[in-house]
Amino acid sequence: MSAYPITYIVSLLIFWTSCNAIDTEEIENVKPQLNLVIVDSIQINYLGSPTVHDLNPKTGDVLFMEYKESSAMIHIADYSGEVQRSFSKSGDFPDSYGTLLTSLLLNSDSTFLAYGTKGLLTYYLDGELLSMVNSSRLYFTGSFRYGMGNGLQAFGETLLLANLDIGREVYSDLDKLKGVKNVIWIDGKTGQEQKIIQPPEESLFLNGSYFFLDAWQPVLTVQDDQLYIAFGTEPSIYTYALNDSFTLLNKVDLELPGFRGFTGFNQFRNDMKFIGLRETVGRIKNIKLFKEFILVSYFPGFNQGDTEERFINKSHEEASLFRENMNQKYQHRLAVFNRSGELIYHFIPEQFGILGSSMLVRNEQLWVMEKPDAEVEKDNFKLYRIDLLEN
Repeated sequence: MSAYPITYIVSLLIFWTSCNAIDTEEIENVKPQLNLVIVDSIQINYLGSPTVHDLNPKTGDVLFMEYKESSAMIHIADYSGEVQRSFSKSGDFPDSYGTLLTSLLLNSDSTFLAYGTKGLLTYYLDGELLSMVNSSRLYFTGSFRYGMGNGLQAFGETLLLANLDIGREVYSDLDKLKGVKNVIWIDGKTGQEQKIIQPPEESLFLNGSYFFLDAWQPVLTVQDDQLYIAFGTEPSIYTYALNDSFTLLNKVDLELPGFRGFTGFNQFRNDMKFIGLRETVGRIKNIKLFKEFILVSYFPGFNQGDTEERFINKSHEEASLFRENMNQKYQHRLAVFNRSGELIYHFIPEQFGILGSSMLVRNEQLWVMEKPDAEVEKDNFKLYRIDLLEN
């Protein structure tokens, strides 16, 4: 680990003049009140294409995986940057998790938890199986989401997970959409699952319109006895009480600069252009609570002209160039709000070499991944502990 001196404080004011994806009027309406400070870092010595799942400041462990055609290796590193153990738990053998359904989760007792098609499995850091709890789930039809900042949320002896099954259907019957449940509640002792949290009446997705595949895919985080959840293309955060009734406590509408969401069509559609909107409209990717702030990582979405251009037939070379240009033009952003939902300021994390969508809060510390270099294969990767300080 290494700490950065106070002279290394990176002022977020730097990026305003270099960002070509944010309109001038957006900049003028937001006065930066914070500095981004890198207070610590971890450099893991590893050659490959790792996917970080979790880290634990209490035990000093970092858990990551690398996925290849025939294997999925789990690696455990320490804060000094050295990989201490490597093993696989995928495949057809007794202590396998089967198919991994979300990110691995480090526990505070030097074990880690895997939620797979075989249930909830707890392993020691050397790969030895400690316990297995069979899942009540008979099958899994949803998509998977791996990576730092997304996955299981612990709440006492239960676990919560975004229900990605809901993203597999385009609803032609709007009454069915009202019954969608967005969170999976898992009993850590019995493996019993319950789906909870229907779209509230205030939700954009109950406005009588039709939405494309996975437009409402949720992201969530837990703090104390409350669940905070955002639904895909809807720029709002809902807060629920984590009790028997899961009462809706609050809704905060977010003014996300440059966000181009989607309010639905008035007629049902299921054509490729409609489904393809999932690649072009704004979407919330991660939310975290840190100190007195709400942090929101989001994809801003294409403007109308670029959306139309996206669906014009192109040659392979033209399509590749278009994707490259769009990736540069519409980079993910990170917005910082106070708890009342007032925007304090926003920035483009990749311009500082970090991935905002990887935000992870553990032990009241905020960590993010280094942005990978697509052009150069390195023999290490970095994680940064960051802080937000008021000017």
